[in-house]
Amino acid sequence: MRAVVVALISVAIVVVGGRHSKLRYWIEFNRWDRVAWANVDMPDAKPHDCDFLNAPLGYKGCHYEIQAVLNGSFDFQSGEGKSVVHVPAVVDVHWVRVKE
Repeated sequence: MRAVVVALISVAIVVVGGRHSKLRYWIEFNRWDRVAWANVDMPDAKPHDCDFLNAPLGYKGCHYEIQAVLNGSFDFQSGEGKSVVHVPAVVDVHWVRVKE
């Protein structure tokens, strides 16, 4: 039964949001770290400066990979330990240029 649920969720992620979607990263990091939907930062679009057809035409010797980084939640005690500030977890998703 659990395998069926996991398969359905996987299909829903691909159909609804694609491979790199806010929904995918929210589900992935929400399992253990309880990341809020608003705390998943997604990039605008993949940069095109490594594309073959981008000027100047030809092979550029690079490509882009997506990277998701979790900045975990923690409790911060200020001053003499009287007040506790909770800093929520944030997922930062961004494109990283890789030279070949």
